[in-house]
Amino acid sequence: LLAKLASGMEKPDGLVRIRQQEIASLMETLPAAELCGIGKHIEGHLGALGIRTCGDLGRASVSTLRRRFGILGETLSAMGRGEDPSPVVPMEQEPEAKSIGHSTTLPMNVSDPLILNRALLQLSEMVARRARRNHLAGRVVILTLRYADFQTFSRRIRLARFVHHGPEIYLAAREIIGTLQLRQRVRLLGVTLSDLTRDILQLPLFETERRKESLSEAMDRVNDRYGMFTLTWGTLRDRSREPGVISPAWRPSGNHYVNVK
Repeated sequence: LLAKLASGMEKPDGLVRIRQQEIASLMETLPAAELCGIGKHIEGHLGALGIRTCGDLGRASVSTLRRRFGILGETLSAMGRGEDPSPVVPMEQEPEAKSIGHSTTLPMNVSDPLILNRALLQLSEMVARRARRNHLAGRVVILTLRYADFQTFSRRIRLARFVHHGPEIYLAAREIIGTLQLRQRVRLLGVTLSDLTRDILQLPLFETERRKESLSEAMDRVNDRYGMFTLTWGTLRDRSREPGVISPAWRPSGNHYVNVK
């Protein structure tokens, strides 16, 4: 937590050292929104409780925070005091990834299945692209969902084979959400691919699989050059017009059809 906080101070080349005896004074006046993980939505809820600074957050009643945020309340309380047990690991010492995931906080609390499915497809494409870039595939798809009241839970499904294509990950995530009885509007969605393997470099046996690989490679080349979702599925063609989605810097005009051999 503090390493992340210090890395954002005095950019781009500043070196910041936070000594143990300086933590309390630093956190006392630091806006709570400066902490990694506290976005506009949580900031608004904290403001309603009269919490503006990390000092306020650290002194707030844990029971009050739990009533508002659930188990996240305990984490927020510790963050307000500058406490985080997570070790700082140098990049070169990081273990190989056991999963690849992306999540998004929706622009508003949502119950519309169309919007939820579109977000799932976008997240699935992002996960799949990272998997392919690292020559990985996974056999377990995990859906994470957070309700408007901050209750968060995950469900998973094990597939019959390893996958690294967006539509396959999306279909698994959609199957999971289809089994749920959503009791309130959804605030956050996450898609994760786990049980990873690098053993995916063999030539696909079937023509449909070869075409799928060729299509993914072509899409990756275009998106690597011009920006994420420059070339994407028709279902996502309107995502750039929705709040919170940044359009690529350049997008070809009109419809372009690519014959993938």
